[in-house]
Amino acid sequence: MKTAYISSFSDIHLQIYGEKFFEGFENVSDPLYFYAENFSKDDSFDFNQTIVEHKEFFDHIKNLQSKLTNRKEIRRLDKALRWSYKSYVIIHALENIDTDYLVWIDGDVQVLQTPPDNLCESLCGDSLMFGFEENVAHMKHIESGFIIFNKRHPNINLILDGYKEGYYNREILNLPKPWDGFWLAALTDRPNIKKHCNLKKGPFNCIKEYFYHDVGKDKFIQNNVNKYLGR
Repeated sequence: MKTAYISSFSDIHLQIYGEKFFEGFENVSDPLYFYAENFSKDDSFDFNQTIVEHKEFFDHIKNLQSKLTNRKEIRRLDKALRWSYKSYVIIHALENIDTDYLVWIDGDVQVLQTPPDNLCESLCGDSLMFGFEENVAHMKHIESGFIIFNKRHPNINLILDGYKEGYYNREILNLPKPWDGFWLAALTDRPNIKKHCNLKKGPFNCIKEYFYHDVGKDKFIQNNVNKYLGR
């Protein structure tokens, strides 16, 4: 079974943790495709040129913010925009990368040791999707730093169409917290999707031997970077 990893970086985040990320993947046999700006490397895509659909979402958020004075709501939309890049990459990859398993992995995830070739098969198997389920702010949330999508599953279009519904139709902005992880949680709670998913508790617990997720604000603070910039 073929596996491909995907990720996305802004210019700023490349400077913060890009080098460490790429070093970790040097011994991973599966291909890594990433979407970035002003950056050229094998198997890379220029985000703005490749995913032109995102500009409409970007412009919509900026237009909404231009009419606001409430700083809390402006920051809420900042978060919606920041994590929208990830979802647009997933949409593009689901439609264009030919593989069996497609793994989204955040840029601030470090490879501790080379994962086994059958990792995705052992975690996801015949399920539609594998991910980590948790509660954040008393709401169901998918920790989206590591998600496996089974592109050969007969219901994969339910995931693809669900992402498009959230972002192309901007339904995600109706959520109290319009983050990609909350939208994915809403999708995987739908009965026709939920029954096909393999969701585990305890983010990264079953893969901590291979991957470490550097979550939190420290990596931004120590580099004097606004954590909402880029993705």
